[in-house]
Amino acid sequence: MPVVGTPVTGNNAGVDITMDDIRGVILDWPQYNLLLDDVQFTNAEISRAARLATDRFNAMPPRTSHSVSSFPNRFVLVMGAVGLLSMGESFRQARNQMTYQAGDITPIGIDDKAALFAQLKADAWNEFLRVSREWKTQDNLESCFGGLGSGYAYSSAYSTYWR
Repeated sequence: MPVVGTPVTGNNAGVDITMDDIRGVILDWPQYNLLLDDVQFTNAEISRAARLATDRFNAMPPRTSHSVSSFPNRFVLVMGAVGLLSMGESFRQARNQMTYQAGDITPIGIDDKAALFAQLKADAWNEFLRVSREWKTQDNLESCFGGLGSGYAYSSAYSTYWR
């Protein structure tokens, strides 16, 4: 039986993130958006959220210079983008919130889900920040190995002692 190898790339190889990756997590498809009968977020809004999440990741210490196409982990980027999209939607909902009541009918709200979107933002954004910090810490620790040597490595006492 032949052995089939899958190439392994380093942490900086980047991921191929698509609109479907982000839409798939939040189920932003017309068939699930019964009241909209369309997607909730445009491709431009999703792209902007991914770029801003990348910028936030890059600003965390140690600073990096990834782009969306060279981002090291798909999950982290998706959580950041989802957090920013939810935050934007919570702002929009709060700005446009209106409750209407006619007679004895229960009040009907339009754009009254700002608190729900704020909670969704908090969950996704906190996950983004937590995993980003773990990723950055691990990447920083791994970059130290092999790069730090001892000043005694090339001294005559070191060479004599170990022979």
